[in-house]
Amino acid sequence: MERIDTPRLRLRVMDEGDEGLYCRLYTDPRVMQHIASPLGIAVAGRSLQVAREQAIERPMRRPWWVIHETPSMTDVGVVGLVREDTVAEIGIVLLPQAQRRGIACEAMSAVAARAIATGLVAQIWLRHAPQNLAMAAVASRLGLTREDDGPGPDSCRWCMRAGEAT
Repeated sequence: MERIDTPRLRLRVMDEGDEGLYCRLYTDPRVMQHIASPLGIAVAGRSLQVAREQAIERPMRRPWWVIHETPSMTDVGVVGLVREDTVAEIGIVLLPQAQRRGIACEAMSAVAARAIATGLVAQIWLRHAPQNLAMAAVASRLGLTREDDGPGPDSCRWCMRAGEAT
């Protein structure tokens, strides 16, 4: 799962050269609008170090990939899994110019399918804020099933189990 290719994306494990993209994503109020409060630059830098360390753990516990759009030759976001045993939560953060173009669906579908196909996980979860209608649409297109909503700001919950389509 080091690299995942799709028709227009190349997903690669995050490395030390990705600090600019990571900090740009996590400090931008527009990008973070439906995720959490934007981070300060120093906090984002420390967060990247933790994310990189987690991305290289074996077996993969919290893998993170940079999303590279091959037609434009541009890094446009990150996608990752937070795994506990055979269950993982999937998440994505995209630059504004990459939003509403099907990139989230393509990247998340590729990661979910590979994680399930390789046996890394048997179940994928996705959570989002109720007002994040774009992520609800992505979850639906991915074939995730709406589950009982939980409490808190990320209360909308979706799930996919091994054997279900992505």
